[in-house]
Amino acid sequence: MCKMSRGLKVCADMTIEDASKEDWECIALPGGMPGAKHLRDCPTLIDMLKKQNDQKKLLGAICASPAGMFNRYIFYGWFLRSFFDVNQSSI
Repeated sequence: MCKMSRGLKVCADMTIEDASKEDWECIALPGGMPGAKHLRDCPTLIDMLKKQNDQKKLLGAICASPAGMFNRYIFYGWFLRSFFDVNQSSI
């Protein structure tokens, strides 16, 4: 169970380790802080995103996640947008 910044509680269908063994058409990252930092610092997720990128499959990220993830790990050939007010110091 994960409690989001606005109180929403989300229960995952599987662990990140189990998810990393699957083949995904798209991986989408939710936004918000401090969640974007946790995603950025998850080695298993980074490996999943690199694999997804290498296979030229879809990646999505909302709000602060693009800034946290894509500023640290370079994904070539992708069109990226991020919330304009997110700066490096907050990620």
